[in-house]
Amino acid sequence: MLGLEHALDADHVVAVSTIVAEGGGIRRGAGVGALWGAGHTAALLAAGLPLLLFRVALPASLGLSLEAGVGVMLIALGLHTLAGWRRRQPHAHVHVHDGVPHVHFHTHAEGSHHRHGHGRPAGGLRPFLVGSLHGLAGSGAVTLLVAGAAPSVAAGVLYVVCFGLGTVVGMTLTSTLIGLPFALGLRSFRRAQAALRLVAGVLSVALGAAIVAEMGQALAARW
Repeated sequence: MLGLEHALDADHVVAVSTIVAEGGGIRRGAGVGALWGAGHTAALLAAGLPLLLFRVALPASLGLSLEAGVGVMLIALGLHTLAGWRRRQPHAHVHVHDGVPHVHFHTHAEGSHHRHGHGRPAGGLRPFLVGSLHGLAGSGAVTLLVAGAAPSVAAGVLYVVCFGLGTVVGMTLTSTLIGLPFALGLRSFRRAQAALRLVAGVLSVALGAAIVAEMGQALAARW
């Protein structure tokens, strides 16, 4: 249950939204969420095993730095989404036929036959890496501390695995719902689809900047 709740943290939902917003529909949305959850769980286990074995705590300054890294990642994801939104807006190209120049307008939306190499859909590695970074930061790091208080290494690993499974289920369901309007937008809601991309990009940049500023102040206070 804690894993399900953790998957709904604002920075997690916004990060996944920027990836799902690139299109692909419900199936791709579910895949993005599952990969995010897998990366999140893998990072928790990779970082948690040494903490469990040596019974050490994660330094607070390291946790703040990782959280700031999440903010930087959100800014990058948001800018990437906004760039994709911009590519899909109508724009002009000039061509010359028989010595006579003419201008035509088009977009680079999915399914368009007129392409100029303006980018590709995201692969499966990106949501996995995004989930991995989230798994090392924020309340994910707190989970490692709780697991470190477990009576045995096996009990601590079991705790992290159950928490990770909760995040996989929670984010898969969430990203599937996020992908629903984009799936519908492939046929009848192009304008709404573009607006959702724009909102996801702006929110991601704004939230990332807020996290970086907050973590920067916290780190400065510690020094």
